[in-house]
Amino acid sequence: MPKIKDIAQEIFFSNTKIMKTLKISFFVFITSVFFLQMIAPQSKKTENKIFYTYISSAARDSEAGIILFQLDAKQGKLTQIKAFSEFKNSGYLCFSPNQKYLYAIGTTDKNESYVAAYAINRKTGDLTLLNHIAPIGNNPCYVSVDNSGKYVMTANYSGGDVRVFSLDKSGRLTGQSDQIQHEGKGIRSQQESAHPHMIISAPKGNMVLVPDLGMDKVMIYSLDAKTGKLTSAGNQFGAVPQGAGPRHFVFHPKADFAYSINELAGSVTAYKHALETNRLDSIQTISTLPADFQGENFSADIHISPDGKYLYASNRGPNTLAVMEINATSGKLRFKGTFPCGGDWPRAFGIDPSGQFILVNNQKSNDMTLFKINLETGFGEPLETIAVKGPLCVKFLEAK
Repeated sequence: MPKIKDIAQEIFFSNTKIMKTLKISFFVFITSVFFLQMIAPQSKKTENKIFYTYISSAARDSEAGIILFQLDAKQGKLTQIKAFSEFKNSGYLCFSPNQKYLYAIGTTDKNESYVAAYAINRKTGDLTLLNHIAPIGNNPCYVSVDNSGKYVMTANYSGGDVRVFSLDKSGRLTGQSDQIQHEGKGIRSQQESAHPHMIISAPKGNMVLVPDLGMDKVMIYSLDAKTGKLTSAGNQFGAVPQGAGPRHFVFHPKADFAYSINELAGSVTAYKHALETNRLDSIQTISTLPADFQGENFSADIHISPDGKYLYASNRGPNTLAVMEINATSGKLRFKGTFPCGGDWPRAFGIDPSGQFILVNNQKSNDMTLFKINLETGFGEPLETIAVKGPLCVKFLEAK
């Protein structure tokens, strides 16, 4: 017969194993619950929010340069709130880093190019014009604010130059601090001279990038936050294939990758970036179109979903949005396909901060289409189309 001591030891060790198993199971359970709690509130923070949606209008017969809509992220519904008619024609828009101010470029009634500063009422979305500067160059096509919030930067497509304007503490424009003239050309007829199409700051630091369609280069600068002067990175630039025509540029929200959409070639070039050394190293160029596509195309806008999973690119001509999956490790893209943009000539589009919707501005059909994003596939499912004269830029801002 087994001794009482042996039986006691057996019971002890069995209970110890059971306790260890229970502890591990409990740890796994608690960890899982904690992880799910971290994820769930993040999505709920934005999925039921209201977002002010600012649309610029570049139509010649437009009655207002900026139109304010409200996006209900819970209902997936857009409602027009107000129109701002201080300027009848507006191009690209941007927010200051603190989201207190909005800046716009466009053309005045006297046919002068301008950059304008507005104060934002975060409770109502209302805009109050602070001031403007005109003229600012030949055919301005993009505006952005640097990371310090002290300077507004613009790119002039036809003029071939980029400019920097200083701001005071109240958000007003105080004057021009710098101007850089680009020189160069490419191999296509549209590249007879320099055509800077965008100017944008890196997510942090003083690196500034300018995709130049005419030069076939993504130019790299450093912005001095004290003087508002741009310094060229010299021989360092983002390379694209000859004749590609880089137009717009986007940084990955979570990794050291960046992407240029190339208008003339209908492609996207992927880069690995090093902000501290102002480097852009190309790692891939991929088409925005299916392999069997035949016809004319001019790619336009590019954005990445907030979770960093999908990249979208608009194609004018075939009137589609390309969907590409981003490899989280390498940054390379996998073309998944395209879906119709809902209208004609998708010059610009935006992804709302909740990552649930894409709003496409179809310039020639004078409308914009709201899509619900299928989070499993990345493709858009149309919800509604709204008439807007010559819609160009779209910017989302969370209502307070």
